[in-house]
Amino acid sequence: MKNFFTKNTVEASCWCQICRRDTMHNVHGGRPDACQECLKRLENPTLPGIIEPEPEQLDIFHKENHVGR
Repeated sequence: MKNFFTKNTVEASCWCQICRRDTMHNVHGGRPDACQECLKRLENPTLPGIIEPEPEQLDIFHKENHVGR
């Protein structure tokens, strides 16, 4: 079931399909928008829940970069 709110509502508690729990969501135009917990994790990747590997810098002499050798 979808949640609908009045146009004056700014935030409300809704089920987040990403967090899999009830969290506070921003509300725009009467419909829930972004989960505030998910937004915090996106702004600060050191929080638990988001683990992204550090990109690795390869040089031009790296063996895997040469094709056919």
